[in-house]
Amino acid sequence: MGDCQSILDQIEAGLACGNVRHRLKLLQHVTDLFVAGSRRFSGAEIALFDDVLIQLATEIEIEARKRLAHRLAALPDSPPKLIRQLSFDDAIAVAGPVLAASPQLSDADLVENAGTKSQDHLYAIAQRLKLSEAVTDILVERGERRVVRRTARNGGARFSLAGYERVVELARRDRRLALTVAERSDIPHQCYLKLLETASAEVRRKLEANYPNAAQAIRSTVAEVAGTKQREARESSPGYLSAARDCRHLFRGHRLSETNVHAPAALPAIREDRSRLIDARAVAHRNRRTSAARQGHGDDPHSRQGRRLLLGHDESHADDACC
Repeated sequence: MGDCQSILDQIEAGLACGNVRHRLKLLQHVTDLFVAGSRRFSGAEIALFDDVLIQLATEIEIEARKRLAHRLAALPDSPPKLIRQLSFDDAIAVAGPVLAASPQLSDADLVENAGTKSQDHLYAIAQRLKLSEAVTDILVERGERRVVRRTARNGGARFSLAGYERVVELARRDRRLALTVAERSDIPHQCYLKLLETASAEVRRKLEANYPNAAQAIRSTVAEVAGTKQREARESSPGYLSAARDCRHLFRGHRLSETNVHAPAALPAIREDRSRLIDARAVAHRNRRTSAARQGHGDDPHSRQGRRLLLGHDESHADDACC
């Protein structure tokens, strides 16, 4: 801390004189000191460096801020307030390295940045090693095509269901995005079905060419989508709905009949109705055959024998029909 106090005295003198060149030299010196010993500094010491560097970085040219951002972006113990200030810099040359790499930025910082800054800022965020669902939601909602594509290519990005639905919707008009999203292993099944449903034949062929082992699965998925669409169209038609209602009524009637058949009190009436039906059909058929034989063949023994055979055959059919 003795070295830090000595540096603070120099800083106060440099700020008091107002010399920009002297301030830049101090900034470089303090940055060198922090980078060299950042892993050994305590939280209080890092906070002190944070305040000092913010003062020195105020009103310096873009090139100096850019060098500062590159030096501090990847450090795990970088001064948090300075890192946040650099990430919201309007100049992407300054903000970009920090947004893409600094572990000091929280999800809240990234969401706020993505919701207010330029598309270049969003593109830098999309390059981070890991992206939470909250961050990807704002990236795919607000981002332009290149931002969404870069986010979808990021293997460390995690998408919410709403985020995936948004990406799949955008992929309908973007062949490259459709191919990228289809290759992700974490895409939900329903989103994958939707993607293949809306994808062009070219995209499907490309997927089969890129993944020969998955070609059959892709074709099966496409067939599943087509079958689902056909079933939905069929079930929504008035004719299908009417037939479905009739089938339900018949099914309920059939179940009711089965219940009645098994009721002991109903068995005599059912048997009597069945016997009457058989007798009525047999008599009616016998009368028709007798009348036809008398008119065409006369009343000879062969005709009577033929009628008996026919009558017996028809009665057996009547029994079968009733059973």
